[in-house]
Amino acid sequence: MAAPAVSVLMGVRDGAAWISRALASVLGQTLTDLEVIVVDDGSTDATAALLSGVRDPRLVVERQAPAGLTVALN
Repeated sequence: MAAPAVSVLMGVRDGAAWISRALASVLGQTLTDLEVIVVDDGSTDATAALLSGVRDPRLVVERQAPAGLTVALN
C-alpha cells in the first residue's frame, strides 16, 4: 500500500468543542489521498469519545499521557 500524498498531524488536548469541525474540514477536502494523525495529549473532556466515533480509514488516533504540544507533534 502506497503512502498517502498528504499527512496532516494534529495535536489536541481537551479540544472537544473543536475537534469534530477540524476533522470534518480536513477530511472533506477535494484531495482525498490523505491521512490525518491526531495525537490526543491526555484529554480529560469528550475528545477521546468524539475521536472514537469517527469512522474514516484515513484517521489515525494516538493517545498519550499529557506531555505538551511539542511532544505530541514529535
